[in-house]
Amino acid sequence: PLKAALALTSKTEEPLVYLEILDLLAKNYYWLFESEEAMNYAVEGLEYAEVINDKDYELVFTQWVGRTLVIQGQKEEGLEYYEKVLELAKLSDDPKVKYEANLNLACINYKIGNARRGLGLLANCSDYLPEIEENEELQADVWMWSGIMNGAIENYEEGRRLLEQAMPVFDRLDISHRRMHTHLELGNIYMKQGKYDKATAVIEMAFRLDPEKITPFEKKFGYTLLYETNKRSNKHKEAVHYLEALNSVNAQLDSMNNARYIQELEQQYQDKEQQQTIAEQERTISSRRWLGGALGLAMFLLFATFSALYFLNQNQKKLRHQKALIETQAQELRQLDQLKSNFFANVSHELRTPLTLMLGPVGSAIKSGNLDERNLKLLTKAKESGQDLMQMIGSILDLSKVEANKMEVQATPELLFPLTRRIASAFESQAQINGIRYTFQYKAERDLYLELDKNKLNIILNNLLSNALKFTPAGGEINFAVEDLENAIQFTVKDTGRGIHPDDLPYIFDRFYQSKQANAAIEGGTGIGLALCREFAQLMGGNVKVESELGDGSTFVALIGRKEILGTVPKFDVSLETSLVLDAPAPVKTISKAGAKGNTILIVEDNASLRTYLNTILSPHHNIVLAEHGKKALDILEATAVADYPNLILSDIMMPEMDGYQLLEVLKSRDAFRPIPVVMLTARADIQDRLKALRIGVDDYLLKPFEEEELLVRIENLINNQQERNAHIQAFEEEQPERPTISQEDQDWLKNLETFLHKEIANNNYSITQLSYDLAISERQLRRRIKQLVGLSPSQYFKAIRLQQARKMLEQRQYNTIAQTAAAVGFLDASAFSRNFNREFGKSPSEYLSF
Repeated sequence: PLKAALALTSKTEEPLVYLEILDLLAKNYYWLFESEEAMNYAVEGLEYAEVINDKDYELVFTQWVGRTLVIQGQKEEGLEYYEKVLELAKLSDDPKVKYEANLNLACINYKIGNARRGLGLLANCSDYLPEIEENEELQADVWMWSGIMNGAIENYEEGRRLLEQAMPVFDRLDISHRRMHTHLELGNIYMKQGKYDKATAVIEMAFRLDPEKITPFEKKFGYTLLYETNKRSNKHKEAVHYLEALNSVNAQLDSMNNARYIQELEQQYQDKEQQQTIAEQERTISSRRWLGGALGLAMFLLFATFSALYFLNQNQKKLRHQKALIETQAQELRQLDQLKSNFFANVSHELRTPLTLMLGPVGSAIKSGNLDERNLKLLTKAKESGQDLMQMIGSILDLSKVEANKMEVQATPELLFPLTRRIASAFESQAQINGIRYTFQYKAERDLYLELDKNKLNIILNNLLSNALKFTPAGGEINFAVEDLENAIQFTVKDTGRGIHPDDLPYIFDRFYQSKQANAAIEGGTGIGLALCREFAQLMGGNVKVESELGDGSTFVALIGRKEILGTVPKFDVSLETSLVLDAPAPVKTISKAGAKGNTILIVEDNASLRTYLNTILSPHHNIVLAEHGKKALDILEATAVADYPNLILSDIMMPEMDGYQLLEVLKSRDAFRPIPVVMLTARADIQDRLKALRIGVDDYLLKPFEEEELLVRIENLINNQQERNAHIQAFEEEQPERPTISQEDQDWLKNLETFLHKEIANNNYSITQLSYDLAISERQLRRRIKQLVGLSPSQYFKAIRLQQARKMLEQRQYNTIAQTAAAVGFLDASAFSRNFNREFGKSPSEYLSF
């Protein structure tokens, strides 16, 4: 009827009617997914709207062209038309038109992966809402899409808040499609956050909201999320179930496509049949032509039948293939845990040999008696760290044995009191250093003689106590209690630390589980310790459980079976106390340079062994102050007079309380601390891109493992550069005392300067003259400003940037030779490059290439 109406309408006499019919035709074909027809009518309407200069219809048809290009897969081309729609909408007086243009453009930006621009356009939508009557649904749409796009850029909490804000509006207005879509997208965000139980609950709720109206496309999205959620949470049985449901929906969609095609064939057949009826009524058609038409009809029917059979056969083949795929994926899911465990076990076995070959010679050197005090300390620390690594490897192997049901309890007769008192004593000194109130309570008979596996019990209690120490700040409390419950022995470790996030609580005993919360990656952890605690406790007839409130500490309770041995009890040291109360709040240290032998360095490192090692190698050259984490370092600095501030801060990144990034941010945000050079220690080569060191010669990073000579040279260069820089700044301030040490404007100028230098870093002919031209500043002013801000001449400054870039290239293995690296940063002579590099970093370029 629309086509007939179009044929009867004169576009010159009734242009608006003509355009209205084209609009309806484009819309109908668009929603029938017949994009070619939709595009034809949209283009025709757009061309005529432009001819008669009708901006309203020009906007309508521009949008139809854009929409049709998108469903044809041409998203970038479609985006151009959506941009034109927005420009046309700006000419309209209707706020709803402007709202819809911004919303549609926001959605297409999201679909092509530009969610951030989409969010900006959605903010524009909100500006028009107050001018639109009955805008409640429109406001909810903005919230929903804003939530989806925030989730796309990993701003999960804001995305969740907005989706939850939209939900009650869709519920009240009973908009079932939007309700389901909002629930599914909220489930998607929970899944990406690792909140798998919440994701599953929200997605299943979407299916229950209005089961009669949910489309196959929404089912496909929901089942995909449920499959991924259960697979990631290692719920393999449920994952297989949803995978089967997903494949069933895919088969349904394929069947719909097949049915649509067969329906088209039937329609063509009906058209042919109607034509044949008309032909029969036309007496002028010859008998031969009639027979030819009948033969053509028969051939068409035969073609239609074979086509239908062919598509049905193809659909059956696809279903058989999907069934085989489901079985294969289910098998892969069942093997996933086993493969992961086998990998860790195999790697652990391989590590034991080189580690043994390291510990053996180190032990022999210690026993030789030919070492001075300093070298004896260094080798002893190396041996202790090697033994820690060997113990970690043993834990991984133990876990693989448990999974393979090959781990057995090695029970021996043990006195419970001296065993647990010895374990408790091992943590006394660390608690005292950390300023933690540490108590031990033994609530059982002192001569209780049990049959138990002391090695496994030792691993359980060591894990629980070391975790408590790690996550309890200075001034906090840890209580370790042992209690006889007649049918079991209970071990309780209670702390007043940060507690555990409720989203992590159900999974902390799972193998290799990593928290998704902020700082989780920074604080590290293997996900092995607590899993091993639970497995060992269950082997010994008990279990481990936890209660925790975020911010209020945690309580771990380990139970093991009680098998008392009656008879003669071995002797033990009766002088040991059954209870211990250790109050040792560590006072805040201050730094004093009075009588110091050299420069002062503040070392910030939470690992006691590494802290001791750094102190050992640096103390012969510098005055050393130690801090266990960023918060302690900040307390020390705030309690220290300005004149006694350290000359340099050496800080780890992965620390509790306040990590290295947070400490650096505080230091660089305060005028008093900003001039202090900071060297960051990191174990990951790619992390330097995330360290926002303010300027060359002020801040640096050092990769673990590092060499002693390299660390000493880096520190010396940084301190010397800073002292030179301070001297130039002081001289400049004496000339112009009203000028601040370094302003934000200066920092921005230096950043712009570095951009030009990095752009020309391989150009060895790039001169100070060309740089001054690029920056639109005189050479004299340029030299003076660089000298004033960084304490280096322009040539020295450019060389420092070249060397920093070269180090980055070497660490990332961008080139295979020293000559290639030298050329890439503008050095013509590779030998001169190596000399300068070694002088700057205390390490030759060849050492990077030899790993």
